[in-house]
Amino acid sequence: MKIEIINETQALRALEPEWNGLCTRVPDHRYNQTFSWLWRGWECVLSKKNYDLHVIVGRTDGRVVLIWPVVVHRYLAWRMLGWLGADSTECPDLLVESGPKTLEWLQAAWKIIVYDSGIAVIDFRYVREDSPIAPLLEGSANAHKKYSRAPYVACDSWTNWASYFKSLSRKFRNDQMRQRRRLSKCGGVSFEIAETTVEVRDSLRWLLIQKTAFLDQMGVRKHWFQHRENLDFFQSVVMDSHSSGNLYLAKL
Repeated sequence: MKIEIINETQALRALEPEWNGLCTRVPDHRYNQTFSWLWRGWECVLSKKNYDLHVIVGRTDGRVVLIWPVVVHRYLAWRMLGWLGADSTECPDLLVESGPKTLEWLQAAWKIIVYDSGIAVIDFRYVREDSPIAPLLEGSANAHKKYSRAPYVACDSWTNWASYFKSLSRKFRNDQMRQRRRLSKCGGVSFEIAETTVEVRDSLRWLLIQKTAFLDQMGVRKHWFQHRENLDFFQSVVMDSHSSGNLYLAKL
């Protein structure tokens, strides 16, 4: 595998078609691994914090088989390497094709990061246990690891909403129906999909205003929505999803 390191914005932008192509060959990739998400993270957030691009790209027979999106910044006298993204908003990961040489490709990229890049500290936060790089971190004697649980909702136990609702306690169901009756007294209740660009933008603006007001009311002094660059990132990602036909935005 031939490895190159992209450290210029123009070169990163030019990688978009190959990045999207690799996504199609990694069927279980997540949205926060797509070019659109990470490009907006760079453009709206990290480029404004004097970070440097350091995206590792691996090719074999001219085809991109690995993309490891990272950035470099300085902390005091140290050069530190971390994920390319939007600062602690997701579980980042690399993209790599599955096959008999996957481990070999990962080890080659890891060698570049650990031994050949001149990085003093590697700060990979929020790495999932099923990530391709998890075994590499486990095998590193100098790695300082801290584990935390990531709760999620598993819906495979219910065939539809009615079966899920029936599985809840009677007390909870009665309370939900009571709340629904109270809501109905405030006016007509409808569930709609925001389809046009204007509807999406208006709904997004309303959401951010309400969320920020709620956090302020709860006395949360430091939160993600306080920073202009984070708001720009969030809005850009949503509008990108809408433009590509991948957004489902519902209004109650």
